[in-house]
Amino acid sequence: MAREGYRSNERQGFRDQYPSEQVVMDRRLALGILGVAVLSTVAGFRSFFHHRAEFAATVKQVEARLGIKRPLEKLPKGCLIPEDERGGKNFLTSLVPKFSPFPVVGGYSFENNLSPQTDPLLAALPKDAHVRLLVPEESSDEALKYVQNKFPHLSFTTHGLPLAEDGYTYPQDMVSATGSVDEAGRFILAGSALEAKDFASCKQTYESTKRAVASLVPLRAVSDSLSNEDTIEEAGAVLHEFGDEILAERHGDSFTLKYVPVMTEGGDLKITRLPNGGIGLIVGKLNLSRTIMSMQLAENPGVADLKMLNEVGRDKFVVLLEKVKALYKEYFAVDEVIIIDEPYIRGEARRNGYVRHSGLRSYGFFHCDMLVRTATDQNGKAVAFCSSSNMRDRGDGGNCRYLFRVQEQFASLGYDVESMETGQYPSMNYANSVMFRNGEAKVVLVPQYGIRQDAAAVEAYRRRGFEVRVVDQSYIQKLPPEDKALVGGPDCKLVVLG
Repeated sequence: MAREGYRSNERQGFRDQYPSEQVVMDRRLALGILGVAVLSTVAGFRSFFHHRAEFAATVKQVEARLGIKRPLEKLPKGCLIPEDERGGKNFLTSLVPKFSPFPVVGGYSFENNLSPQTDPLLAALPKDAHVRLLVPEESSDEALKYVQNKFPHLSFTTHGLPLAEDGYTYPQDMVSATGSVDEAGRFILAGSALEAKDFASCKQTYESTKRAVASLVPLRAVSDSLSNEDTIEEAGAVLHEFGDEILAERHGDSFTLKYVPVMTEGGDLKITRLPNGGIGLIVGKLNLSRTIMSMQLAENPGVADLKMLNEVGRDKFVVLLEKVKALYKEYFAVDEVIIIDEPYIRGEARRNGYVRHSGLRSYGFFHCDMLVRTATDQNGKAVAFCSSSNMRDRGDGGNCRYLFRVQEQFASLGYDVESMETGQYPSMNYANSVMFRNGEAKVVLVPQYGIRQDAAAVEAYRRRGFEVRVVDQSYIQKLPPEDKALVGGPDCKLVVLG
């Protein structure tokens, strides 16, 4: 009330020269707040530059530890194109003549062994699409003859690789396609500089870690050339010659590889159009766990057993998690990185005081392409087509809760969620679909397993304006249970290059 009297210049000057006790206190408070703000700003700048320095140090450490031959490259901004926005002109798949999930009848051949798996996919592709085939080098002519006779509406190129004729390669796990081409018209692939080499530092026998190494490099042709006495270091050196690296080296006229310091297994790494229109990257738990494991190995080069690194303390894990997200964001030039089930992972770390790598990989839905498929629908809305499960049908509460958490996560991020119930096995899901543009239409290849859930999945995609082309995958029903659980779906077998 008294302050209202200080309105003349004289009185205002008097107040400035002889401020009241309250004014003095106010000014001291203001100066205190200003001081805190300045200190916070300085601390923020220090934290920012410290983070940048730590980030750069991590990259250098990884480069030095793994002896990367080529420099790491950041993908150009705008290079990543979500699959539902890519033109359906170029695809990549693999044909391995002696692989068969069935008892062999009438000898090994493309016709006997591959028809149930690949024919429905190729038949669903648009007219005049070009398909690049990854084939064993000695089978190139046979593969080309087979597909040209059977699918005259398509054109083909074979890319011979040292594949095992009796193994199956899921190309989605071998390459991570960006959907773009470079100035020379080569398809840009993102390749991990960490594959195999990180695990090569562990002095274990090859046999004892065979599954771990095989899961890192989808091209498993070298396994038969290694004996049980070979060390993992020797195995890793051989394995590193395969995968997307050898594809780019041998067929450099068609593919170019950009090395990044994170894991890039394609089935566990997906590009998404965010609800706000930006570009995001969905990173699954396998890629997360393996990238963190690589960082741990870089920091602990003398580790002799991977099990020693299985348990990560809470604070350490959170630091590594933030580093991983920063690396993916930096090198893929995206607006946001979405780690599958991240809220739950962080909660578990707080509750338990640690995180186990084995816990991150314990679910049957081991790749993010089994969990969720994102797209933009006919009304411009970001949609997440999510797997769901009926616990009463499956008797598997862990998986059911996991799938529900993923749905909640994407709903909280602003996606419209379409829930699609899976079959008895995780492989019988409908998120593992293939999307591309065909003119103005958006097409989705939806697997059908000959089960009651088939029709509802088709309707979920149609409801969002997609042109649905069904892909018969009912051959899975004839497989033994252990194969039913692991066999790949359409997204595993077919890569949309753009």
